[in-house]
Amino acid sequence: MTEPNPPRTDVAPAALRAVRVILYVQGGATLLALVGTALEVKSRLDHGQEVYGITYVLGLVSIACAVLAVLCAASIVARRRYWVRPAAMGLEVVTIIYGVINIVSGAPAGIGEIVIGILVIVLLARREVSDWIAPDVGAPPYGAGCE
Repeated sequence: MTEPNPPRTDVAPAALRAVRVILYVQGGATLLALVGTALEVKSRLDHGQEVYGITYVLGLVSIACAVLAVLCAASIVARRRYWVRPAAMGLEVVTIIYGVINIVSGAPAGIGEIVIGILVIVLLARREVSDWIAPDVGAPPYGAGCE
């Protein structure tokens, strides 16, 4: 019979370490893309061209995604926060949606976004990642005994 949660180790599984790197890169790349987008919007406004409102909405969503990616990357391995896994999976669903939008818009870079999103979701769904992040059975709740 197997234990519900195998003994924990201090070393995160390779899949989780890979996810951490991907999330850091995604967060940084998104912030760099936002700088480019902001410069493009400024250029258009300076030349009296119209900028659609959806540009601002997508910019705000991208900022939130970039911050969430970096926060998840910083928390997932070092602190074993359980909430990070579903948050990162949700973030990757947004990445996949952005990829589909880019493909439909004619940008082939959307294929990379879809592949990365699926890769991260698959890595986060692996058994060793679930076992490593899952709270210990019988362990006191977070913060217990800190009074």
